Amino acid sequence: MEFKKTKILISLICAVFGALHLFAPEITIDAITLGLIALGLLPWFQPLVKSLELPGGLKIELQDVKAATDKISGVAAMPEELPAQEKGSVSFIAKVAEQDPNLALVGLRIEIEKLLVEIAEANRIPIDRRGVGALLDELKLRNVIPKTMATGLKEFIVLGNQAAHGALVSKDAAFWALESAPQLLALLSTLRSKSVTPILIKGEISKSQILGAFETKTPIQVRYPQPFTIPPNVSIGFYGFVDTEATSGSLQVLDADEKGFSVNVVTMPAAHSVSVWIVKWKATGPTAITVGSDEAAGVTG
Repeated sequence: MEFKKTKILISLICAVFGALHLFAPEITIDAITLGLIALGLLPWFQPLVKSLELPGGLKIELQDVKAATDKISGVAAMPEELPAQEKGSVSFIAKVAEQDPNLALVGLRIEIEKLLVEIAEANRIPIDRRGVGALLDELKLRNVIPKTMATGLKEFIVLGNQAAHGALVSKDAAFWALESAPQLLALLSTLRSKSVTPILIKGEISKSQILGAFETKTPIQVRYPQPFTIPPNVSIGFYGFVDTEATSGSLQVLDADEKGFSVNVVTMPAAHSVSVWIVKWKATGPTAITVGSDEAAGVTG
């Protein structure tokens, strides 16, 4: 009630000064008059002004948060357990959110961004001066994070940014964010773990293929049975009958990417026409699909 009286008093005072300023003979309507009138009207439009502090209006409702989390969690089976580190983060977020619902979204956004940086680092994606949006685009491009999930993560991060800058977060929206936090962080934590677990694929190139490529000066094309998420580390060499690497002969790996590589035969091993040898290669790196380590890739001439 007192607050309403204050509003009325401010409006009346400003209206009086505005009228005096307007009707004085030497004064016309100018910026000062308009400013006083605007100041008088401001208390009545306080709710509208608050909603216009951020673009797009700004109360974050349950449906906004739910739409983002559904996209994140709807593309994969949720892990059953949250790692201890993320459990502590969720508990801390829930505690501070008791004082301010905005902190539920802000805190979860921070944890999501931290995990995305760790996933990017595990996949050897440079993070220097990159915003989280650029990291998400790169992770999506490399098939580390599904497209729909990346969209949901971006939407949630935007909501977290709005909450950090004063958008009003409804209690239902904050509650949903806290309820979803363990599953969302567990899912990202699982992606982080998969990213740092390298897969080994190895294969062989026959003697006849190597000889043909050397004579025709044509590179040999090697394709993996399943693509890696990023270009793997590739090693290749000549191997003798006792499975030891030959001391001579040179092979050059060309055009290596997530799907395969090319091999250029630079020099042949000494006495290659009579000795027993074969070319062996192996590729190590993260892949979205588990492949048995003894499964050989296809080789095309």
